[in-house]
Amino acid sequence: MKKFINIQFVLIGIIVISVISCSGFKSMVVGEVQEIKFTHFIDGKLGLKVYIPIDNPSNMNLKVTDVNLKIALNNIPVGKITNYDKVLIKKRSEDVYAFPLDVELESLSKGVQVLLMLTGKGKANLEVNGHLKGKFLLTKVTIPVYSKSEVKIY
Repeated sequence: MKKFINIQFVLIGIIVISVISCSGFKSMVVGEVQEIKFTHFIDGKLGLKVYIPIDNPSNMNLKVTDVNLKIALNNIPVGKITNYDKVLIKKRSEDVYAFPLDVELESLSKGVQVLLMLTGKGKANLEVNGHLKGKFLLTKVTIPVYSKSEVKIY
């Protein structure tokens, strides 16, 4: 009988923690890409820092653990974007976050074509489509992403 009561308390505790953790999460507002900085080009991967404004009204931090996006610059498909570092989006914040990303180019010739096309222009039309994965407390979330905008490029 005592084991049964202990199991009930454990189950009730898990349910209460789950409800409390879910109730504290509010939807974030993700703005348009503000700026892109090139950081490196190693082994066919182009390193970028992408600056995106995010408003997190939630009472919980969100750690972005996985980025899986397809990118096109000036309507030319460039490749796939993945993250090489995690980003922590702070609770109750409205800030611009720098996402360190790697672009896996579809082909070296296409990468060179895009780089030559963008050299000295300062701006480009950027289209991004895919998803981000993150986690807060014990919960994992998937956030769909689609953006088409003009961005500054340095």
